[in-house]
Amino acid sequence: MGKLKRIKPSSRSSVSKSLTVNSDSLLCKLPPEILLNICKNLSPYDLISLSKVCKLFYNDLRQGDSLTIQQIWRESRLSFMHYRQMDPPDGMKERDYVLWLLDLRCEFCKKKTSLDISWEFRVRTCSKCLDENFVRHNDLSSSLISGIPTFILNCVPWKRDDRHYRIRIFREEQVIDKYKEFMRVPEHEREEWKKLQLDKVLQIQRDSSIRRVEDELAKEGRKEYRRKIIRERFNKMLEETNDD
Repeated sequence: MGKLKRIKPSSRSSVSKSLTVNSDSLLCKLPPEILLNICKNLSPYDLISLSKVCKLFYNDLRQGDSLTIQQIWRESRLSFMHYRQMDPPDGMKERDYVLWLLDLRCEFCKKKTSLDISWEFRVRTCSKCLDENFVRHNDLSSSLISGIPTFILNCVPWKRDDRHYRIRIFREEQVIDKYKEFMRVPEHEREEWKKLQLDKVLQIQRDSSIRRVEDELAKEGRKEYRRKIIRERFNKMLEETNDD
């Protein structure tokens, strides 16, 4: 597995050439370099707070088709979330990616308990909800298995069961949808379709493996940050005690 590389923020000279402005956004009517310069020192939490100030900021900071706004969220992530240097997964906007990383609740029960990011399915879930909303290979209903070719299971994203490494976990509806998609493919194109699906799944699995490494680095980064805060508070209390 290759090393994670830090993504360098875009240089100022390249920003004005690459960013586009959404004409419906008042905030985005500012020259891109000025807008980026204003927001460059804002953390993701600051941007979220700013978006709650008024409807103007809320609408502007969630502009999904503005490269300027996406660049603001990206620069903020790279500057303040040093343990999150990988680009968003395919199809996910920078703002949505940042908000998703910061939301530590289970996407099903909304609780903050023993959470795990399943990058293969792009969900954050607790172990209880994982059991309730996903299905293990050996638990797939016999009727489903008997009606669907087994190769279809290789054409959908899956993850390994942390408790039983040889067992794969699936979203049953994805298996069914993929089979329906396969049945719509003309017979003379099915072999090519299979190859394309296998390549897609392989790419998802590789990407997910790298992101799990970054997850571990993120956990260590948060622990170190908390230790730093505790040390700073302790030293401050010690100084105040000595002054007295």
